Amino acid sequence: MTPEQARQSHLFPDGDPGEDAYNRQASFNKLNRNRRGLTLELGTAAGKRVFEDLVRLADVVIENFSPRVMDKLGLGWDRLHEINPSVVYVSMPGFGSTGPYSDWLAFGPLIEAASGLANEIGYPDSGPYRSGLAWPDPVAGVHAGAASLIALGERNADP
Repeated sequence: MTPEQARQSHLFPDGDPGEDAYNRQASFNKLNRNRRGLTLELGTAAGKRVFEDLVRLADVVIENFSPRVMDKLGLGWDRLHEINPSVVYVSMPGFGSTGPYSDWLAFGPLIEAASGLANEIGYPDSGPYRSGLAWPDPVAGVHAGAASLIALGERNADP
C-alpha cells in the first residue's frame, strides 16, 4: 500500500502505516487479539507432520477446501480419525460435498451471487449488488462453530 493509499484508507492512525503496518490497523488488532496463527504447507512432509501432531492434540478440525483436497493430501476423515479417534471433523466446502457444483471453489462474493443474495440487495431498477461484506464467509464460520459445539456435546455425552 502506498503512503497515499494508506492516508486515503483511514485504516491507520494519522494515515501512516508505519514500519509495522500489520500492528497499526485497529480493526485487525480488535478482531485478532489473543489469537495465535500458524501457516503450514500441507503438501510437504514437514507441514503434514506438524498438522498431524496438532490433530493428535485437537478436539476439532475445521476445513473449507473443496471436497477433493483433504483426501488428496492424505488428511481426509479416515486419516484424521486414525490419528485421533475422538476428533470432531467439520468439512465445509462452499458448494457441498456432492452434486453438480461440488468441485467449484467458493468465496463469499461468489456464494452471494450463486445463492441469489446479490440479486436481493439494492433497488428494483438496478442490477445485482455485492453486500461489501462477503456475508457468506462469516455466516459459514458461525455455522461451523455451532456444528463443532453440537458434535463435541454429542461426543462427550457418549459413555
